[in-house]
Amino acid sequence: MHDHEHIPIEIRIDSDPQFLCVVRSAVEKAAATFGLPQPDCDRLVLAVDEALTNIIRHGYRGQSDQPIWITLSPALHMGRPGVEVIIDDETKNVDLNAIKARNLDQVRPGGLGVSIIQQSVDECAYQCRNGSQGVRLTLRKFASPSNGSPQAIA
Repeated sequence: MHDHEHIPIEIRIDSDPQFLCVVRSAVEKAAATFGLPQPDCDRLVLAVDEALTNIIRHGYRGQSDQPIWITLSPALHMGRPGVEVIIDDETKNVDLNAIKARNLDQVRPGGLGVSIIQQSVDECAYQCRNGSQGVRLTLRKFASPSNGSPQAIA
């Protein structure tokens, strides 16, 4: 009876930057619990923090009372443990193509978030939420393949 391992952890916050530290801690602890090594935990936390900051700043235009949902689940890839993070929001009129393209054609202040996210995780997908307005961002981060030698701590 190990079904309980697959129950996701769900967090709902208002779109207020003061709650980002709570989510960072939760993501880090959950990722470690799900078997992600510390350096990979750190990269996942960075990606989630950046994604939430983008939602608050750009999606909700700084409004601090809008809903954001974060769902954390264990994931597995080729035997390597990992974490799936799903971030849902109710932002309006978001052009998903603009999200993806921004970091390619022009680098501007605040426009680097998407590249940071993409470089920090193994999988990153934006989609419209089914049956409701808003965007669903799915991030997956897996334990880095061990190369047989201890990782140097940068």
